[in-house]
Amino acid sequence: MKTGKWCAIGLVVLTVWIADSAYSSTFRLKNVPEAYARLEGAIVEEDTASITIMTQDNVLVKDRDSIEIVQRTPAEDKQFIAQYGPSNAVYQEYLKQKNKLPVTPAAETKSAAQPGEKFLLRYRFNKGETSYLIYHATGEITTKTGKLDVPVGNNIKIIKTILTRDISPDGFASLLLGTNLFIVETQTGANRRKVDQTSQFKGKGETVEYDSRGVRKTGENFLKATLEGGTGSATDQINQFLFTVLPGKEIAIGERWTDELKYDIPGGGQPFVFQIESVLDDVIMEDGAKVALITTTTSLNVKDFSLDPQKAGVGSNLPQYAGQKITIQNMTMRQVAKSRFEIERGQLSTVNESSDIQISMTLPGNQTVVTGIKMEATRTYTKQKPS
Repeated sequence: MKTGKWCAIGLVVLTVWIADSAYSSTFRLKNVPEAYARLEGAIVEEDTASITIMTQDNVLVKDRDSIEIVQRTPAEDKQFIAQYGPSNAVYQEYLKQKNKLPVTPAAETKSAAQPGEKFLLRYRFNKGETSYLIYHATGEITTKTGKLDVPVGNNIKIIKTILTRDISPDGFASLLLGTNLFIVETQTGANRRKVDQTSQFKGKGETVEYDSRGVRKTGENFLKATLEGGTGSATDQINQFLFTVLPGKEIAIGERWTDELKYDIPGGGQPFVFQIESVLDDVIMEDGAKVALITTTTSLNVKDFSLDPQKAGVGSNLPQYAGQKITIQNMTMRQVAKSRFEIERGQLSTVNESSDIQISMTLPGNQTVVTGIKMEATRTYTKQKPS
């Protein structure tokens, strides 16, 4: 079974809002519904192409064309940074490696590649080594059932541990994944709820295998996690897509590589096929090290897919559907990811993801559900344990 890649459907986004973060600059995200367009935080860096903002628990880099500064408060921003900066793990990493957050091409460092120079990009796993993934996703999911149309905003933060337990003779790294933090904030209309669900993962872990290109060996839980949703699905989906898929050979700036990755779905009549196209945008120097800038576009198009939930293992959150048929009339997904890969260290530093997903399916009882998801997510990879 060839492994596949799943983009975290359950971690949804269009916008960011920060609760109880008074005394800082305010912003409005463009091309976003007004109810979700507000953003508050401190300006930490800006140029003609982009602006970098620290929120309570994240650092965001936004293109000037995608955001409007509603109110600029330099003095209050300093107070905001002093108050929330020490506990913001992403901001602390930003301070130590300032130039390693994704920025727009106009703000990039000058290219370090020689004409025609080729680069071999490979992950380097070291047995016994522990690293951390800080994942912050925000967005909106709209579900329409009959005449009922319900938009729900989400703000999710997850911190995972990645322990390299062993490396097999065929080059697969056995990784033990744990969850150190899981906080979910949802908003439906005027109702906002924030829940710390970290305790549900205490003492639990999952072992997965990845090769040096960042391709997972197996991915059995993919569709089950997607359909069931809930707390567990978010971590399952991250576990199944930890790394940007690298090229199979040495490549030069501007060269592209493609992958067709499949998931066999138990209880389904056909596999899910992800079309992945990547390009090496540039190689730049940061803190004396070469960093590869990669853009990856992933697409999925599924039509008339019939699923037996019982065979697929679906049922913990959908017991009423166990043993019956679910039909996906149409499911389309497009995700664009901007990655920074440290060549000599063989490690990712950051990934910015933006996804658009549309799903139309019929549940038992001839009930049709149409779901639309807009998402943005930021991944920060670090060796230092987040505080």
